[in-house]
Amino acid sequence: MIHAHSFFGIGLEALLNGACLRIPVIGTNHWTVAGFGPHIPMSVDNAAAYVAWFYNRCRYVTAPSRSVFAELGTTRLRRPHAVVSNPIDTGLFRPVREADREALRARFGLMRPTITYAGRLGSEKNIDVLLHAVGGLRDRGVAADFAIADMVRMNRYCVRWRKSCESMDRSGSLARLRRSIWHNCYGSVTLLRS
Repeated sequence: MIHAHSFFGIGLEALLNGACLRIPVIGTNHWTVAGFGPHIPMSVDNAAAYVAWFYNRCRYVTAPSRSVFAELGTTRLRRPHAVVSNPIDTGLFRPVREADREALRARFGLMRPTITYAGRLGSEKNIDVLLHAVGGLRDRGVAADFAIADMVRMNRYCVRWRKSCESMDRSGSLARLRRSIWHNCYGSVTLLRS
């Protein structure tokens, strides 16, 4: 069996190899096409039609939520499919004791209120909104930090948003965390409930 998580390049190779080797291809769709609408060079309807075309060539299709399937439409997606939720490793992502939280905040240099982001740094994630939010807080006299998970990608992203990143670097409010330790940053967050 071949399991494809992308309906582009490598996914198309999965379909080709599955056909040549006569083995089934299972597809997992992590996309909501409408969510990527402003970032793709075609209409959402055409993109959804392509996504459905791809997954209709798979033996079985999974997605993390019903809404992903609903977006494709039951008339478009004709293959057997089911929701398989993305699990959270609760051993890794869990609340920590106050003493541990303070130690983590000191370790990462996050002594002020902090906006934390960990995830793929694609343009559709609108990281610029978070950068501007930190700047806006600073403009209002609120000293805040911004912690982001992936140094390599963040450095590339900062080329695009140089002014915001340089400003935060000068004020010491931009923390770049290695991907291997970013889950610890969540332990440093204090959750506020209204």
